[in-house]
Amino acid sequence: MDPTTTLEFARMRAARQIDFRISTSRRAEFAAENEHAPPAPTELLARLGLLLAIALGFGLVAQIIVGVPA
Repeated sequence: MDPTTTLEFARMRAARQIDFRISTSRRAEFAAENEHAPPAPTELLARLGLLLAIALGFGLVAQIIVGVPA
């Protein structure tokens, strides 16, 4: 194996790890800044839709288990 290729590979890998650490720390800072911020309207609607889908899924499963005709 060529030593220059190995060295270049090691440099590229180290650069990617540094970029990942920087982006991870930026995400952590952003999360800390917005920890107590109220959710956006689209986020509220997404959460409400998810809860509605879960509730309908539980209702459907209960109806199938009990066997009540629709």
